[in-house]
Amino acid sequence: MSGVRVLGWSRVILRALRWLGVGLLTLLAVLVGGVWLAAFHPGVTAWAVAQIPGVKVSGPQGGLMGHFQADEVDIALPREGQLRLHKVSWRGLRLRPSLSAAWHFGVHLDALSVDRVDVRWVPGPADPKPLQVPNQLNLPLNVSVERLQVQEAHASWWGAQPLQGLDARVSLAGSALPWSRHSLKLQQLRWQGWLLQGTASVGTAGKLPVKAALKLSGKAAAQGGEGTLKLVAGGTLARVDLDAELNWQGAASPSPRPPQQQARLQAQVAPFMAWPVRQASADMKALNLAALLPGGPQTDLSGQISLAPQGQADLRLKVDVRNAVAGAWSAGRVPLNSLQGGLTWRGAQTITRLSEPWRFGAVDLQARLPAAPGPALAQMRLQ
Repeated sequence: MSGVRVLGWSRVILRALRWLGVGLLTLLAVLVGGVWLAAFHPGVTAWAVAQIPGVKVSGPQGGLMGHFQADEVDIALPREGQLRLHKVSWRGLRLRPSLSAAWHFGVHLDALSVDRVDVRWVPGPADPKPLQVPNQLNLPLNVSVERLQVQEAHASWWGAQPLQGLDARVSLAGSALPWSRHSLKLQQLRWQGWLLQGTASVGTAGKLPVKAALKLSGKAAAQGGEGTLKLVAGGTLARVDLDAELNWQGAASPSPRPPQQQARLQAQVAPFMAWPVRQASADMKALNLAALLPGGPQTDLSGQISLAPQGQADLRLKVDVRNAVAGAWSAGRVPLNSLQGGLTWRGAQTITRLSEPWRFGAVDLQARLPAAPGPALAQMRLQ
């Protein structure tokens, strides 16, 4: 009798397990179907994107994991600012597992393109507290875009002329492992006739190591010249070492010397300090600002400028610069033949805000100004 009871209970358990398995399979099918609808069905996609807080999507077409397009995407920024993307399109969106990321997955896009980006940033009130170097920079998930293209981007940060023709590969890390990095490979970015190319990366943890190698090349239509600026950066986010080299060949020059311009800048920059430049040295030869800066004056600058720590708190600036084509401002030139000497900025290494009073000491400058029949000497000494 007891055997019959055991056999009966066994059948009940088997039936229950069978129905439980059927139920789980049905639930799994519903979930898979729901994910498929959300990912690929245009109607569900349009509903899903409308639920994202702070984001408004106009004219969505296609599925999120297919070929998605939208007429406009508006993203709310702090203090009623706005990021507006016009004619957005992406393809090849995939989710990838990532055990090192906080959310244990990443998002990959084969291609993301935007016709136009408009940024309206509303600055907040000045924070009396000094900036602090972050402890880590990792995101909760990995994000990578194999090819990011933006036709033009408008913002007050870079003036009336837009950035154009952005073509890049972007990888953002979702882990804080010692070797994890955010990286950018820039195929091209154009602005006012200049072309920027190169690579840059920053670590997400530890000392946040920084590495960059960028090349800026361009032509000056007004002056008919062309040249390159190469920039190499290293160090950490708290203290970046910069090395920049400019070579410019001008088709015309305001002086009789050959129009070959050169400049070299080496600097140590602390981005989170009130005065970020801690140490710098610049050498220049036949530098014409009119060839490099729109609306700049005609110059022929040669010499050296250096900035170095003096003691634990001060910075000392030394100048020895000559200008071979001095002239009046009204003639589009600089009324300065030469400038030599130096000055000390008291407490520059310890200030917490640039709004603090600037205190200078040990000023010793000697300038020669253009005058008839020859340059006039002007001197200033303060202790």
